[in-house]
Amino acid sequence: MELASTPDAFAAWLDAPSVERVLENHYRSEGFLAADVSVGLPEMRSGTSVVPIKVVEGRPFSIGDVALSGLPDGSGQARDALALAPGAPYRPADVAAGVDRLEVQLRRAAYRAASTEVETRVDEKLARVDVSVHVTPGPRSILRDVVVEGGDSTKPTIARSITLATDAPLNPLEIRETRRRLYDLDVYRSVDIQVQPVASATGPLSATAPAEQPVMARIVLEERPRYRVRYGLAVSDEEIGEDQRDRRLGFAADVENRNVFGRAATAGLSLRLRRDQQVGRLTLGAQRFFGLPLRSTVFIERQREKLNPEGAFPITSDVNNFTAEQSYRLRRAIEFRYGYGIERNHTFIRTDTPDPFDLTVKVARLTGSGLVDRRDDAFNPARGWFASSAVELSRPGLGSDLSFLKNFAQYMHFIGVGRGIVLASAARLGLARTIEDEVLIPSERFFAGGANTVRGYREDDLGPRSVFDDAEGGEAMLVLNGELRFPIYRWLKGVGFVDVGNVYPKVRDLSFTDLLVGVGAGARLDTPFGLIRFDLGIPANRRSFDPKWKVHFGLGHAF
Repeated sequence: MELASTPDAFAAWLDAPSVERVLENHYRSEGFLAADVSVGLPEMRSGTSVVPIKVVEGRPFSIGDVALSGLPDGSGQARDALALAPGAPYRPADVAAGVDRLEVQLRRAAYRAASTEVETRVDEKLARVDVSVHVTPGPRSILRDVVVEGGDSTKPTIARSITLATDAPLNPLEIRETRRRLYDLDVYRSVDIQVQPVASATGPLSATAPAEQPVMARIVLEERPRYRVRYGLAVSDEEIGEDQRDRRLGFAADVENRNVFGRAATAGLSLRLRRDQQVGRLTLGAQRFFGLPLRSTVFIERQREKLNPEGAFPITSDVNNFTAEQSYRLRRAIEFRYGYGIERNHTFIRTDTPDPFDLTVKVARLTGSGLVDRRDDAFNPARGWFASSAVELSRPGLGSDLSFLKNFAQYMHFIGVGRGIVLASAARLGLARTIEDEVLIPSERFFAGGANTVRGYREDDLGPRSVFDDAEGGEAMLVLNGELRFPIYRWLKGVGFVDVGNVYPKVRDLSFTDLLVGVGAGARLDTPFGLIRFDLGIPANRRSFDPKWKVHFGLGHAF
């Protein structure tokens, strides 16, 4: 009935011939070539107007003889691609799909100008259709030369990216692979590969074989701007107590070279300068590792911070960090990473006492992670899902003063329910364990609460309390989030959310019975510069020291 009303909801009453054509075309597309449909006059049945439709399907037709002619020698793979077997059910769509596969195989065999003609002969008595396919392959494209414009083809990074073989048939798959590899260098904003014929005296190979057409591949590269410089003011606003905030002004700058020495390597330097904190980071990266598709990155960072510069005993923390990691992307949505990092933290108090506080700790770790990203948009998803898991191992044998094992896993799911409405959910779980009954230092513990975890509570304020009545983190963390995202007007969107979570001293303390809940609503401004977020959260099971409500600001979604 749905198909019969395709032209119009009342087509069966007002335009019976069009309904007959639609239904007959449908049956014939399924191989019932002798199907006959007739639409009768409207009748009254139990007070309802009914249009009777009579369908005589007839016998389903099958494929009879299959004739394939004109194929060049050595094209057995192209013959198999047709995949039309005598005796199989006949469907015009199957024949068209087989011919499309045949043409694809011919192009992969370098017959770029190949064309096909299809003839069918219907035998109504035997209910079968004979199919005849004639191929005109045209000349076979033989690659004679590769010319690179906008780059030096003798440089290893470009040479390794070009998979096109000269004096061989031109395979379109190799063109696509070359384009992908050049884009993966992250150096070029545009990669255009043009195939052009070249003059040659080569004629037909024989009376039965097609001629060869010498061609050249012209690769036109447009490099991204090599240098990028960004700078500006940075403002920090931290809550340090009830009705007390600490606001500080700083300077931030980044310099990046995206093609160091023309080898598709990147180098960057970033600075963050504030009266109580100075951070410098050097980054070196390459898209490939000795020709292998491994993205390699090295980070070198130095940070000095005064934790209480106005106090009687200012604490200074000097941190030197070295990290090296590699990542491998399997297909488009799956990525694996592994690496090694070592950090030296020197914390001290400069006083006139003979025994000042002075502590140095080294933390070295092996890291490994994997992720699967099936979201339609990484920054503003409307459907799909994302999952990741990261493991860290620290042992004295790696150069560390500590021994621990950590894992952080997360899963996010997005369901579009129409008209711009999205149901978003997330689950995050962190687990840590010291190996030799050590105490996990604060910098390695899990924290939760605030704009990106459980809204309605102060930043990183969930879980066990220290002797100073502030959150000291824990060895386990659980956070669950749910959001309803909906459009309001053009670039303005609204959100209603429920956040649940807590932090636990030990993994064995993890429980679903003492989770803290935050509820609220927010607005999203979808600007050209990114998504700006405003959230008002209310702690549903407020502790004595929690605020009655909390406003959160941020860039991008909470998850």
